[in-house]
Amino acid sequence: STPALLGTQDNISLFAFFSKWMGDSPYALWLTGIAIACLALLVFGMIVLGWRRPQTTFLEGAALLLCIPLVSPLGWDYTLIMGLPILMLVLAYLSSYPRIWQIILVLNLMLVFITFYDVLGSQAYAAFMSWSVTTVNFVLILGSGFYLRLRHVC
Repeated sequence: STPALLGTQDNISLFAFFSKWMGDSPYALWLTGIAIACLALLVFGMIVLGWRRPQTTFLEGAALLLCIPLVSPLGWDYTLIMGLPILMLVLAYLSSYPRIWQIILVLNLMLVFITFYDVLGSQAYAAFMSWSVTTVNFVLILGSGFYLRLRHVC
């Protein structure tokens, strides 16, 4: 329904990520399927690790919300606002991560917070989005949420 779906820089879905890096290759579709399966296993792992623990559904729901723009072929950059709950959990429990991971997360979050059109300008923003860095940023945040569940923090 959307013309030039993958030709736009603002698409942050996993399908767009692999298509931007691999072009019109059948491997892009295969890698997208594998990445989506890995996300599904990650979220399923969160659910399994949260069984029989009180009040664990917030992290699981936050992870599922972040998966929507990553899995949807219409994953425009502004839909990442759905990742705000897991982003806030990662920030709230930042001290629960090892020191090196705290540094990586802070740098990742700084990149997320300062890389928008009005700060970068049109050319730098277009280049940044064409590299699909934002997709990697939020996959990293999703993985950080899994770490919280693995460590039984929340």
